[in-house]
Amino acid sequence: SSIIENQSQNFSLSAVQDGGLYWEINCTDQVNNTNGTGQRIVHIDNTAPAATLVIPGAFQNISALIFSLNASVVETGAGVNVTTFEYRENGSKEFALACRDTDGLFPFSCNWTTSSLNDTSTYEIRVYANDSLGNNGTVFTRLNITLDKTPPNISLISPVNNAFSLQNVTFVYNVSDVLRNNISCSIIFNQSVNRTNISITEE
Repeated sequence: SSIIENQSQNFSLSAVQDGGLYWEINCTDQVNNTNGTGQRIVHIDNTAPAATLVIPGAFQNISALIFSLNASVVETGAGVNVTTFEYRENGSKEFALACRDTDGLFPFSCNWTTSSLNDTSTYEIRVYANDSLGNNGTVFTRLNITLDKTPPNISLISPVNNAFSLQNVTFVYNVSDVLRNNISCSIIFNQSVNRTNISITEE
């Protein structure tokens, strides 16, 4: 192609493989006067970061109202830009944003606020990352994550408050839990645990 002096010129390459590409320009006029530039390097990066969800692990229970999500991200090119964590309550729901890590530095983590979410054992959490060139990584998903932020509900039945009793006393209560069938309960006398029922099963 022809060259117009004092205007920007370009050479375009396509399908260049990842790695360092050293380049320089050499020009020759009609009487064979030649000049060249110094050498530069351009780093070709067509490979997206690979993210893996570390926390929570498979089948993990989350009871915190603010929970730290964590991923490992492998990136060999331009550097990690944003790591995105998303969640959904079950497979029929749309994914929603949990949080983003935007500093591009290890550790790749951010805080997920769970306080307004329903307690259930069917949550899915996924993570993906992109780099500063816009290469978007594939999605890594974990299934069957449990949110259980609600403690057991306890109802004291007898004796009633301020009751008088003979020497032998039977203490009666009911307990239920949103997600758990097996519950342990302790009776506490004067701030000391006296006895624990370790395997209470809901009917």
